[in-house]
This record gives sequence, structure tokens and C-alpha cells, in this order.
Amino acid sequence: MYSNVQICPDLRRHEKCIRVVEYNQGQFINRFHKHVPKHKLAKKSHWALLRNLVLRYEEASTEQIVDVYLTRRGKAARVAHRFRIVVDYPEPGVVRDYCGADVSAWIDTVVLSDRFRQLPSGRL
Repeated sequence: MYSNVQICPDLRRHEKCIRVVEYNQGQFINRFHKHVPKHKLAKKSHWALLRNLVLRYEEASTEQIVDVYLTRRGKAARVAHRFRIVVDYPEPGVVRDYCGADVSAWIDTVVLSDRFRQLPSGRL
């Protein structure tokens, strides 16, 4: 199932699109947008990067940042900040790693080049 949440119109097959958006008083404010070559950003670093971007734009304290990384014997730490972490499929061929709440960060990656930006059959 695809969420049909619009992806960056400038995203290309061999790139990752990194975005940070803040929701404030009914408005969405773009805080950061950058395209990087796909091979320059490892998939295993997505979640750490996204958490750090959200914490930075939320102006989290040093204590809050440290708390995010603490564990309780292999389980996630109990912290005041609750990240909503989701993997989404905004359109065929694209995967989105998403983290945040009022400040949200995500990385869109083309994973199936042959399905990327293809119209579903029957649509013009």
C-alpha cells in the first residue's frame, strides 16, 4: 500500500532526499532539504541521522539528547521525548524512513528504479 504522500519532484534514482519540516501553529515550515548521492549515506545510519536532525530543530537540551541513546538492558530507554519512527512507501519504487512529531525528518530513497515515477496502469 502506498501513502501517496508527495515526494520531492527533484528526486533522482541515484539520490536520497533528506527533509526536515516543522509544524507550528497550523503551518508547515521547511527547515532543511538536501539531496545526497545514494552511496554516500548508509541505510544503517538513517535512524541516527533522523533523530539528530529532529533533536537539533527542536532545540533539545544536551540531557535530552543523551537520554535518547540510553538503553535499559537492551530495551529502549524511557525518555520524555517520544519519536514516531515509521517506514512509509509514498509511491511505487520509493521507501521513506520517517522520524518525528511536530518537527519531522525523513529520507526518501528510490529502491526500485523501474517503478519510480511510473503512472499506475489505466491513469494518464
